[in-house]
Amino acid sequence: MRRLILSGIAAVLTLSAFGGVLKAEEPAWEDISRGNLNIQCILTGEEKSGVIFAGSSGSILKSNDAGKSWHRVLALRSREHKVNQLLFDPGDHNIVYAATDNGLYRSNNLGERWERMFKGRNRDESQCICLVILPYAVFQGTKAGLFVSEDNGRSWHKQDGVIGSVPILSIDYNAGENNYIYLASLNGVFSSSDSGKSWGRVFVAYAAEKESEESVDSEDRDAQERYSDIRFLKADPHNPGYLYLACAKGVYKSIERGKSWNKLSEYGLLSRDVLMICISSGSQVYALTRSGVFLYKEERWRELSFCLTAGKINYLALDDKGILYVGGEKGIFKSNLNT
Repeated sequence: MRRLILSGIAAVLTLSAFGGVLKAEEPAWEDISRGNLNIQCILTGEEKSGVIFAGSSGSILKSNDAGKSWHRVLALRSREHKVNQLLFDPGDHNIVYAATDNGLYRSNNLGERWERMFKGRNRDESQCICLVILPYAVFQGTKAGLFVSEDNGRSWHKQDGVIGSVPILSIDYNAGENNYIYLASLNGVFSSSDSGKSWGRVFVAYAAEKESEESVDSEDRDAQERYSDIRFLKADPHNPGYLYLACAKGVYKSIERGKSWNKLSEYGLLSRDVLMICISSGSQVYALTRSGVFLYKEERWRELSFCLTAGKINYLALDDKGILYVGGEKGIFKSNLNT
């Protein structure tokens, strides 16, 4: 009997110690919202220490002190207008772009004053979802297709073919190969090797509702998510030709510019519906899913959001110092992954 009691105590101590290790590995999250809710996107100032931009319902917020305080720098006409992406000009971080449901905006003085540089002819064209800024052109993805400007936004032309008529979900490129551009659309992934002059499809989309095995309430998903299983595309900035594709059924990886794809392990994911991907300076892959935030390591996913109280999470961002940011219905949260 004594031996059994001692064995039981040892088991409890072992489990407690193991649990302590697990708990110690869980990242701590800091709420830097200061009362700002319903955050839709985040931009961190890599060269501007302490500068953070955030898109909320109908407005853009800015912090100059790493989230200790915030002030509004742009108000859209309606709170229903979302801010879908915020982006620095890679050649000048004083220039900031904002892709919104009310067109594309630009600021030349780090967000203090804004001008609208694109407004479409109809609602779908005005709904700017994503963009990339390259030395030779600006590529803007809208709900009505891809638009390109080769004169710094003074004029725009709509891309011919399929990608000029379907919603564009995300666009990316690799800084070492900026003639290669990649975009995820509602009906597939396309790539261009000649600076956007021609495009070829490298991944075909499938209807998410028919093929998804997960029971997700259709009211929680917009029409384009119910139509397509493609969610987001990210190029690894440190490995030319490496691409990651977030889908309703997991994450796919290509190491040859999209010519072939392999699916990453699903082990550890609580939901296969991956909404967004971030890549660290060490090429670690972070994913936002419907069930939380995850890190891919050693062919499995590890959840990072056990202690996160952001509610529904809309956006994931990572700065060059290893700080991970999330934006959601309950505000903005950050976690230092180096501690």
